[in-house]
Amino acid sequence: MLSIVIARGLPTTNATFTSNGTVLSAYYDGKSHTLSHFLIGEDSLAATSHLAIEEPDTLPTYADMNRLFQQSTKLTQALENKRLSMATTSGELIQLIPKQRHISDLPGLFWLQIICGLAGMVVCLLAWIPAKNSIAILAFSGTGVGYFLASVSAAIYSTRELFIDGGLFQALSTINHIGTMTFATSLALFLWNYPVKNTSRRWNWLIVLTLPVGLSCDLLQLNESIALSFYALILVMLLLSLTGLYVQWRRTSHMPADRLALRWILLSVIFGTFVFAGAIILPIVFKFADPAPQGVILATFLMMYAGMMLAIVRYRLFDLELWSFSIWAWVLGGATSPRI
Repeated sequence: MLSIVIARGLPTTNATFTSNGTVLSAYYDGKSHTLSHFLIGEDSLAATSHLAIEEPDTLPTYADMNRLFQQSTKLTQALENKRLSMATTSGELIQLIPKQRHISDLPGLFWLQIICGLAGMVVCLLAWIPAKNSIAILAFSGTGVGYFLASVSAAIYSTRELFIDGGLFQALSTINHIGTMTFATSLALFLWNYPVKNTSRRWNWLIVLTLPVGLSCDLLQLNESIALSFYALILVMLLLSLTGLYVQWRRTSHMPADRLALRWILLSVIFGTFVFAGAIILPIVFKFADPAPQGVILATFLMMYAGMMLAIVRYRLFDLELWSFSIWAWVLGGATSPRI
């Protein structure tokens, strides 16, 4: 609910902005205009394409990202004070008028990310509540919390209509980073401890400690490059998760029931992690292509939770109490029943 209130409170204007990655354009009065710059009173601000970027951490450096937050604040304050105009490359000067954003103005990508984040967290909660406490179930629940934080925060700023207060933008981006790192760390810890618990407590603690260490390097901006400070670590954690899957596969070679459950987990995790890594992380780290839209890619992780949900019902993952399966049957029945 809070995310809807925040997204609805973001300012909008009498123009619609789009970017092709090179130039910033505005659709106004039935025509598309290529923009040159914005006028804020007597000051000007270049109308660069990164002003409409979906995900700020895809910029090369933290300095670039901080500059974007500052520019967003200037534009938003000028719009709210009715002192903002846009200049087109053809020489036109168009006054921008602030408008109230209605709930019907929120795009489908916003609702997609909100629904996926909520659904993933619900699956984890339904597994955690009736389960016996273990490092595996706690880690699995941690993936749901991280996925929820990453999806809900990204839903707000990735679907903004160019204007957002820089402080809010930075706070949401920080929540997104915390959620993403929590998800990646929890996933690695889960896959190293399920279905066979990892006997090395030091190794488990080493995985856990990557979260505060990684977040400190990222949030304190200890390295100039976002790709090296943030995305490279996420890539390492996803590779560590896949390594955990391989180790579990070897450990369950003489455990038929656990091997069957692990196959579901393997298929579920492989799909989500490979799509995310291939479409977003690898292009950013190795700079061979533009990353895919993050909102759509985040939604693919819901397939992981759908696979886990089926595995819980079919193979009784986490040794859930018998009474909990009536809840799962109700959830699955509601999700698959035809709508009137």
